[in-house]
Amino acid sequence: MDKNNMDILSGYMNQSAQIDTLWNIFMGIHVAVFIGLNKVARPFWAIEIIGIMIGYFIFSWLNFQALYIDYKLLAIFARGIMATLHENANKEFLELYTFMTTYQYGDRIRYNILIHLGEFLLLWFI
Repeated sequence: MDKNNMDILSGYMNQSAQIDTLWNIFMGIHVAVFIGLNKVARPFWAIEIIGIMIGYFIFSWLNFQALYIDYKLLAIFARGIMATLHENANKEFLELYTFMTTYQYGDRIRYNILIHLGEFLLLWFI
């Protein structure tokens, strides 16, 4: 594998790690918000509820946008890797090529939308 191909593969792996980090932040904030909401001993005032919802919406929107862009970039890296693997179709890359053609990330954007929207609605109804 030449240097250009290694750079593409390295970019793919780095992008994948960044996506994992963004999902970990997303989940960590949710745990903190839900624990914080359950620990409050008094009812919330309307202005507090509005503030929580606005703050949560801003965080959720920024996280969604970051994940959306990262998944798009990951798909670009995947196409580059698949093109390289298709050109160099030999036994050395057959397993990686099979993996790349089996697991695509195009549907992850749809799941990203559903998860962020669902979490926002869940927080709204709590």
